[in-house]
Amino acid sequence: LVDNGTSGRYGGEILLRKRFERFLLKQTNAQTAENSNIPVVCVVVEGGTNTIRMVLEHVTDNPPVPVVVCDGSGRAADLISFTHRYARDDGYVNYYSLTRMKYSNGSKLDQ
Repeated sequence: LVDNGTSGRYGGEILLRKRFERFLLKQTNAQTAENSNIPVVCVVVEGGTNTIRMVLEHVTDNPPVPVVVCDGSGRAADLISFTHRYARDDGYVNYYSLTRMKYSNGSKLDQ
């Protein structure tokens, strides 16, 4: 876990964490000069808008970083999980249909 020490400012640690992850991925064994293969995995528990941006960066990085999303933990994690569950194989998501489906329990969108 990486934290840059700021308080009261969401997302302040993202740049530091990203740099640290890249540092770990590029490490080599000093004796053999081979990559050390330190695994880096992103785990999403709850989270906000910066979390969604971070997940996008991880899955589009080269090499991509695996992302584990904890469905049911709330906020961004639930949104990512819900969207992934209903996306087509080609990645297309009909957000209008998803919104209607999500709020089909008699909320304001159905009235």
